[in-house]
Amino acid sequence: MRFSVYVRHIRDSVVSGCDAEYLNGLLKVFLFFVILSKLPELIILCIMERISGKDKRIPAGFRLTENRKEYAEAPVAFPLPIDGKTERSISAMDQKVVTARVRTVTGKTAAKNLRKAGRLPAVIYDYKGRSVMLDIDEAEFTKVWKIATPTTLVTVDIDGKDRKLAFIKDTQNNLLQDRNLHIDFYAIEENKPLRKTIKIQVQGNPVGIRDGGIFEKGVQSVEIECLPKDLPMRMVVDVSDLGLSQTILVKDLPFAKEVKVLSDGDLMVAVMKNPKG
Repeated sequence: MRFSVYVRHIRDSVVSGCDAEYLNGLLKVFLFFVILSKLPELIILCIMERISGKDKRIPAGFRLTENRKEYAEAPVAFPLPIDGKTERSISAMDQKVVTARVRTVTGKTAAKNLRKAGRLPAVIYDYKGRSVMLDIDEAEFTKVWKIATPTTLVTVDIDGKDRKLAFIKDTQNNLLQDRNLHIDFYAIEENKPLRKTIKIQVQGNPVGIRDGGIFEKGVQSVEIECLPKDLPMRMVVDVSDLGLSQTILVKDLPFAKEVKVLSDGDLMVAVMKNPKG
């Protein structure tokens, strides 16, 4: 029976003076339909609130300047002098440590019991294709994961006997509960150079805008090569001092000397155009 039919039926029942028990039953059905009609909307609003509050796939250090506190907690914004005299203002990536234990029991029940105990099932793969099942402390991992970028290296300490340098390769998470469920690590070869794409984040309000300039962004990432210990966590360019007709190129980015930039150095990162020529 349709919702509108129920409303008319209740109205007719009241007019005809039916018994209270029958009317009470109709009202319960009416309320059930009201709640049922709103349930999908409430679920969607809950999900959207979770997503807008914290994007699980974008690490904190990659957010722009609308949330400056994120930059204060996740290390280091790197200013870029506009005069071309770049300083070595990027340090090697901070290595985060996650303690782990070798896991021997598998299956959904075992994983559920681990999560109840505040631990997460995990697997670490290496460059030779081998894998080891682990379990890690959820709170400890979450602190690292919240500030991690795609180039964050994590030291996985296994039973206090073996330490492996690894990337967080993948995570499975529960969106509604806002928590991770399973972690995949990828252990790297520490003495072999890596090729990685580093995101460029532009922050600051250019002075050239106040003079009538038009600010434009260029490339948003660069490809680099270096040893794991020299891998930058991120590249943040401060354009606050960018004046009219000034440009920042890839070759101006202050990477450490141990980092080789593979992208074209003449690619434009940011420019302040002068509309008057």
